[in-house]
Amino acid sequence: MHCDFHPKTESVAAQSVPAGGSAGEKLALDRTADAWVVGNMRFSHHQGQQASFRAIERLAARYGVETEVLDPGFPSRLTDYRGTAFRLTERAVRTVFPNVETVPYIMTGASDSRFFDPVCGQCIRFLPIRIDERQMASIHGIDENIDLASLAPAVDWYQYLMREV
Repeated sequence: MHCDFHPKTESVAAQSVPAGGSAGEKLALDRTADAWVVGNMRFSHHQGQQASFRAIERLAARYGVETEVLDPGFPSRLTDYRGTAFRLTERAVRTVFPNVETVPYIMTGASDSRFFDPVCGQCIRFLPIRIDERQMASIHGIDENIDLASLAPAVDWYQYLMREV
């Protein structure tokens, strides 16, 4: 499927509109009278919410499909990677995890930061937990887990952060 997304956004588009549910009403001869799909969109700073809605609407219109935004949600602002909160995060990582580099990136999942954004100047989407591939695959699934050994460094990270604030 090709969407009219900004080139930098298109690379994550396939993961950015996962289907959350679908259904159809069957008629005789295995023809569907009505069908629906609910998509959960994630937005990038390269192409915001309204532009993404328009891109999906244009794509759907090519196939005679109607679109409706059920809940537009609200995106959070970008984190200032030159700001004090990000720099503090870098220092905490360097102190507790000396062999780890801190780099900004686009988070392709939703985050609770959107709820804190209205009351906080900078929200950092970061969890100081080491996980392996199996644990990464279990996120939000059955038997989601982390290693017990990763908890002590996480506590150290938060203690450093609280002392420095």
